[in-house]
Formats: sequence, C-alpha cells, structure tokens
Amino acid sequence: MKNLQNGNDYISGMKLPKGANLHHMDEANYTDLNPDKFVFLGREMHKTVHFLYRYFRKDRTCIDRLVFVLEKMKKYEEESEK
Repeated sequence: MKNLQNGNDYISGMKLPKGANLHHMDEANYTDLNPDKFVFLGREMHKTVHFLYRYFRKDRTCIDRLVFVLEKMKKYEEESEK
C-alpha cells in the first residue's frame, strides 16, 4: 500500500513521516481489509481528516466553505507578497 503511494501522504503528497497512519475509509466495516479502502496519511493529516469528517457527514457544503476560506487566504497571501 505504502509503495502504491510512493511513500507519500495521500492528500498532501508529502513524504510520509514516522508515525504515519494507515487510514481505513470504511469505518462501518472496519474488518473489511480490502486494500482499496485504505490510504496512508501523515499523523496530522489523519487527525485533520477525522476532524473535518465530523462536519462533512452532516453538511457536505462545509468543504465548499473551507475551500472558499483557503482560496481567500491564498489570494491575500499573494497580494501581500507583491
């Protein structure tokens, strides 16, 4: 599995640090060990995924709002660098 991701965090693409987590994406069927249901995530990314999922499963549009905030942050950062 780790080799399929070239040793990188699935979301960030960064090299997996020590303490990386093999994240099971099907929590309702945790005993299902189908490799398609797993991704390697760095420790902080794993925490972030679980944190965001609590909101996402109740309201999928929270991700749209998150993207909006992140895009604004990027825009303001780029403007301040000029």
